Amino acid sequence: CFLEINTLDAESFKLKDNDMVRISSRKGNLKVKVKIKKDMPQGILFLPRFLKGVNILDNKVKIEKV
Repeated sequence: CFLEINTLDAESFKLKDNDMVRISSRKGNLKVKVKIKKDMPQGILFLPRFLKGVNILDNKVKIEKV
């Protein structure tokens, strides 16, 4: 499982490819690996919907390196 993130956004979070992050919302949290993508729009994150537990997140999340 992975979180796709734009290169500039990854830099602002001080993230590198394959770093582990915790994505948290008021409903719960997930730990996933980061995949940095140049072609991802800045400010947009992609998390596959088939990922177990992804439905606990909502549209306002916090990302932190673990």
